[in-house]
Amino acid sequence: MNKKGFTLVELLAVLVLLGVIMTLSFNAYMGISASSDEKLLEAKYEEIRHAAIDYGQSNPNVLTETCVVSGQNYSNCKVVTVKELLDNQYLYSEETDSVGNKLFTNNVTKKSMFNDTAQIYRKNNRVYAVIKDKISNN
Repeated sequence: MNKKGFTLVELLAVLVLLGVIMTLSFNAYMGISASSDEKLLEAKYEEIRHAAIDYGQSNPNVLTETCVVSGQNYSNCKVVTVKELLDNQYLYSEETDSVGNKLFTNNVTKKSMFNDTAQIYRKNNRVYAVIKDKISNN
């Protein structure tokens, strides 16, 4: 008997295998995508921290508030928002909305970061910034 083509069972087996492969690759892609969004958000927070340190170093006279960082009181502090850092050109964003207004968005939640804050303080003649309960040196 001369057989040409595939049987229905063979075609179904190939389709099932393709479905399994696509499911596995889709799940891997989604994991990579979520991981990259989180890494990009961490990079944005690091950028905000550096901008806040630059702001504090350039404007030492604004560090006049009192704050508590990790249980210690500091008298040379200031809390700045991301919007304030953008407006004073210590932070730069290429993100814009449809009208051309500057945006700075959280890649994970897709919400604006304008109201996110950095706490700047001076200790031992150095400027530090805290974002999301992290203390980092300049």
